[in-house]
Parts: sequence; structure tokens; C-alpha cells
Amino acid sequence: TEVAKRAADAALELVEVYHAFPAVQAFCLRTLQPLIARDDKGPSEMISSMGGAAKAIKAMEMHQEVEDLQEAGISTLAYLSTRDVRHNVDEILQLDGANVIVRAMARHGGSASVQATGCVALMALSSTKKGRTRVVACDGIQLVLDTMLGHPFSAQVQEYGVGTMANLSQSEDYKAKIVELGGPSSVLRAMQLHPAAGNLQQRCLQYLMSIGDLCAGMNNLGGWDNAKGYMQGPYAGMQGHYAGYTGMQGNYAGYAGMQGHY
Repeated sequence: TEVAKRAADAALELVEVYHAFPAVQAFCLRTLQPLIARDDKGPSEMISSMGGAAKAIKAMEMHQEVEDLQEAGISTLAYLSTRDVRHNVDEILQLDGANVIVRAMARHGGSASVQATGCVALMALSSTKKGRTRVVACDGIQLVLDTMLGHPFSAQVQEYGVGTMANLSQSEDYKAKIVELGGPSSVLRAMQLHPAAGNLQQRCLQYLMSIGDLCAGMNNLGGWDNAKGYMQGPYAGMQGHYAGYTGMQGNYAGYAGMQGHY
């Protein structure tokens, strides 16, 4: 733990010292990420207390044109958002982090890595009521739908886009808005394009089940029976990936699997 803390301290210092060198800053931010993800909370708490989120956002704002730094900064914010969730999410929101992430995604729309990482971060921020409000205020719903449409063959973009929609849908008004804007259509398209992506299929099923009360909004897709057909069809052979729907709380479990998925 002490070694990890010293490494975190050095990385945070270098992010500021080398503020004119975005490649160095990106490297330092990526150094922080596995330290934040450690099982022991010491390093992540230290990084948070030393202004890790603020330093990541400052670096992103200084070098908005540098794709690699934007991806590294967004990813660092996503990691922080999954540790001491309410405190870190609130801090990132206060620093206008949601808007910074959305702006980076809009500026680097052609980068699948920035889009996937951005969706991860928005999904994490949307785990709280305040976060959902801020993401929607930044036009996050339309951004996620556009991102999924623009990168249909990236399973990661699709998975975390659906995850963001699922978290936002915990608020009834946003749930209806996503359906109105075509969220179910995007989800079904993702299921069709990535039949072997187990994690993506699971998120899609959870989202579709969560909007069952709004299934009338899926008439343009052939109705709710069409959605059930996908659940019983392409996903039927995905043994081991989905062992029953246990509620929306399983849709986002602290993003503990981030290291494995991304």
C-alpha cells in the first residue's frame, strides 16, 4: 500500500509539473488507474483527497485537441467514480466533469476508444440521482444514442452506451425520454450486431426488461413481442452469461469488472 501511495503521489505531481506535455500527463493518469482500482482503498482515497479528479479535468481542458489525453482523463474519472461513489461523483460533478466528458466525446466523435471510455464515465456518473440530472442536462442521452449509432461495430461502445441508458432509466422521466428518442431500437440493433458479446447481451436484456411498462413505445420495432424474440433467440444459446434477471441493481455493480472489460 505504501509503495502504491508513493507511486500515486509521484504521478499526481508529474501531471502538474509536465502540464505542457500531454503525452506525459496521459501516461501519469493511466498510472493512477490501477492504483484506484486496488482492493485496498488507501491509494484511491489518497488520489481523491489530493485532487486527482481536478487534475485530470484541468489536463483535459488544457489539451482538448489531444485524443489520447482525453481518453486517459475520462478513464481516470470513470475509475474514481466507482470508488467512494457518492463523494467522488459529487466532486466530479461540482468540477463540471460531466460537461468536460461530453465535450471530449463530441470533439473526438470518430474515436471508438474515447466514445467507449466516455460511455463508461457517463454510466458511472449516472449511478446517482444528481449524476443522472447532470448527464441529461448535458444532452447526454442524445450523445450516447449518437455514439452507439456512429460506432455500431464496437462492442464496448454498445455495452457501455446501453449501461448508461439503463442507469439513466432509473429515473422515470429519463426512462420515457430514452424510449421516445429510440433507445430500444439502438439496444436491439446492438444485440443483432454482437450476438456473441455476453456482457453486452446481458446489459441489453436488463435494459429491455426495465422498460416493459413502456413497451408501447416499441411499436416501430414490431412491438414488445419482437424484443422478447431477441431474448429467446440470439441470446438463448449464451449459457453462462446470463443466469436470470435479478433486478436493475445488477446492471451496475460498482464497475468492479472494469479491468477485465476495458
